[in-house]
Amino acid sequence: MVTPSYSTIAVTLVLRPDLLDRLHKQFQTVHYYPKGDIPEEYLKDVDVWYTFWRGIPEWITFDQIPRSRLVLVPGGESEGRCRGELGSSCRALAGVEPALNAPAMRSPEAKKQIPVCNVSGIHAISIPQYVIGQIINEYPEGFVLSINPGFQSIRGKTAGFLGYGNIARETARLLQAFGANIIAANSDGKKRESSGYIIEGTGDPEGVIPSEYFSSNDPSSLQEFLSKTDILIACLPSTPKTTWMLEAKHFELLRDGALFINVGRGTLVRSGERFGSYSMVDPELADRTPEEILAGLEAPTGLSSVVLDVTNPEPLPAGHPLLSHPRVLITPHMSGHFGEYYDLCTDVLLENVKRLREGRELLNVVDPAKGY
Repeated sequence: MVTPSYSTIAVTLVLRPDLLDRLHKQFQTVHYYPKGDIPEEYLKDVDVWYTFWRGIPEWITFDQIPRSRLVLVPGGESEGRCRGELGSSCRALAGVEPALNAPAMRSPEAKKQIPVCNVSGIHAISIPQYVIGQIINEYPEGFVLSINPGFQSIRGKTAGFLGYGNIARETARLLQAFGANIIAANSDGKKRESSGYIIEGTGDPEGVIPSEYFSSNDPSSLQEFLSKTDILIACLPSTPKTTWMLEAKHFELLRDGALFINVGRGTLVRSGERFGSYSMVDPELADRTPEEILAGLEAPTGLSSVVLDVTNPEPLPAGHPLLSHPRVLITPHMSGHFGEYYDLCTDVLLENVKRLREGRELLNVVDPAKGY
C-alpha cells in the first residue's frame, strides 16, 4: 500500500466515532485531542488541522508545525456545547476570525503556507429553511396585519437579498417556488456563478433567479434595491465594508409593511451600544449611538417587523429594548444548526484533502484581508 501524501491530521474538536472512522480511512495517523492538548512531539508531523472555531491551539507556534498545509474550521459553537463537551468557557461565534488570528497563523509566512478554509455552503441545508419558516410565521401575525390588513401571501412579494452567496441562493430558489420576485444586492451589482462547496441540487449556481442585481457599494443603487423590497434578507459576512452598513434611513426606504431578517452577522446594523458592553468603555460615545432597528420600527414608513438570528453584542444584554419589542423576534444564533452538520463539515474537509493531494485549488479558502 502506498502511503498518501498529507497523511497526518490533528483533530481538536469533538467528533462522533463514525466520523473519526472516516478520517482513519483517509489518513495514516489521526491525532484526536478535542481539548486541544495535543502532545508537542506530534506537532512537527501534522499536515492537516480539523479544528474548533479558535483554529490551531493558542499555545502552538508556526515554527512547531512545518508540515501543516491546511486548516479546516467548521465555525462557531453554542456556549452550552463548549462548556458541556469541552469543559471550557466560550461564546457563540460564527466565522473564522479567531482561526485567522491564532498565534501560529499571524506571520505572513504562515498565512501563505497554511490556508484556512471554512465550511461555506453547508448551511444551504438549514438557514434557508429557517428564513422560509420565519416569513411564514410572521405574515399571519399582527405585526404585518396592523400595517396591511388581510392575510399576507409570499406570492407577489419582492424578496431582496443583501448578499447573494450559497445561503441566499438556496433561499431564493425556495422563495421563487412560493411565487416571490427575487432581487439581489452584492458588491458590484453583477451576476456571478456560485463558488466554493455546493450541495448538489441546491441554490442558484448560475445566478439567474434574481430579476435584478444592485450594488451594495453604490448608495443610489442600494437605495433603489431597498425601495423595491418587501422582505429584506441579510446574508452578509462581517467585514469593514459591511459593519454598520444598515441604518434607520435604509429601513425607511423599504416598502411599507416590510420584514427584515438577518441571518448574516450582527455587526451589519447597530444594536445601540448604550445598551451593550461599550457603555462601560465609553459612556459618552454610547449615548450618541442610535439603535438603528428600533428607529426603523418607529418610523412612519418602511419596516414593520424584524427577525434576528444574530445581534451585536451577542447575546444582547438584559433589558435591551429589542428583547421585549412586540414586533421583533430574536433567536439565539441557531439558524445554521442541523443534525448532519459535522457530517457535511467532514465532507468539505475530505474534499479539500483530496484536492490538496492532487495539487488542485482548495474550496472555501478564507482571504485573510477580507475575513471570509
